[in-house]
Amino acid sequence: METRIYFLNTISEILTKRLGIVISKDKRDIFLQTLLSKSKQLNNKPDYNYLTKLENSQVYKSKEWFEVIEALNIAETFFFRDSSQMQLLVKEVLPEIIKKNSFTKTISIFSAGCSTGEEPYSIAMLIKNLFHELDDWNIKIIGSDINEESIEKARKGIYSEWSMRNIENSYLEKFFKKNVSSFELTSDIRSKVSFRIENLLSISYQNEFDLIVCRNVFIYLSEESKKIILDNFSNSLKENSYLMLGHSEVGNYIPSTLDPIVFNNLLVYKKIKNKAILASEKKAEKISLNNLHFPKDDFEEKLNKARFLANAGKFFEAKEVCESILKVNQSNHELFFLVGQILEAENRYEESIQSYQKSIQLEPKFLEAYLSLASLYNVLGKESESKSIRLKGTSILKENSNLRNEYEKKGFEIKSLESFLKDESGIWI
Repeated sequence: METRIYFLNTISEILTKRLGIVISKDKRDIFLQTLLSKSKQLNNKPDYNYLTKLENSQVYKSKEWFEVIEALNIAETFFFRDSSQMQLLVKEVLPEIIKKNSFTKTISIFSAGCSTGEEPYSIAMLIKNLFHELDDWNIKIIGSDINEESIEKARKGIYSEWSMRNIENSYLEKFFKKNVSSFELTSDIRSKVSFRIENLLSISYQNEFDLIVCRNVFIYLSEESKKIILDNFSNSLKENSYLMLGHSEVGNYIPSTLDPIVFNNLLVYKKIKNKAILASEKKAEKISLNNLHFPKDDFEEKLNKARFLANAGKFFEAKEVCESILKVNQSNHELFFLVGQILEAENRYEESIQSYQKSIQLEPKFLEAYLSLASLYNVLGKESESKSIRLKGTSILKENSNLRNEYEKKGFEIKSLESFLKDESGIWI
């Protein structure tokens, strides 16, 4: 028993140090059991030597790290990973930045926590391919990460076929050279991106960037760390510039200098001039519905408000909005899924299960409900129920090729979905 506890605590510390991931205590044992079952080296029992190998080996390259990432259901980064955010860049954010900077003809972009560089390179390719009016502009794109090995790989610009799984052939042919077992970025794209080893808790840029993109960094950080980094991002942005984060990552705090704005169900933050003045008098304020700008007053608007409040940890307010929707609409699967998430966050597990089940009943192809329900069953130790839900989800995904395409467009990695659904244990995080 002591060996198991030591192994669990140590591997959690390694994950926090190397990946910045904090596994909540109520999910640690589930994670460990999943890892033990997946690993051919561990043979269902903890091993101190494994910890040493994990500590000393390179992330994304060793067998140990591959097993850990698979057990966590963390998808390795790849080019054009979040298609919806990329479309938002192309249609809304970049055109506004171009218009704003037409006199200076400069654009500065920061990809924070960029891992091995796929994200900033994706942005560079988008700009090169779609915005020919910028050919004579000074475009500066910086990618940073705390992991030195990841940055070294990013600087080389050489990637495996796995990183290419979401890239269009036109981009592949135009911006990559095919080697025997890898793809190498062309020099004109590599020259547009510079990389730095940085800790986001201590960056000190001042009014430097038109756009900051930061995905999958905040998810498992402490609230205090989130505050520090968000304040750093605010200081780093120019006025009327944008911050784009991963879905549902922030928590219950945003700096008063940033305005949350919704474009087609995607949340971004904009640094506003008058809010910067306010910040000198009042350092920060909590998220308020009055700070939100939605395109129209309808069902989607209310659902977006409820999502936003839930993501901010304002569960009571989110439930109030959901209840107002339920008075006129009891047939929307996404609404019941959101209610299930809120109830789960409040540890009201049985009610959460009922809400997830209702979501599936209304839309049998809604995989998000299968993922959350199977994960919750595992947390509660209901392995047979979890297995049943996973089997149903696997069958649906296998039988519907169009559904696979839909989820790829949503930004899901199909291989990761399949891996989670086929296993009989584990949690979706």
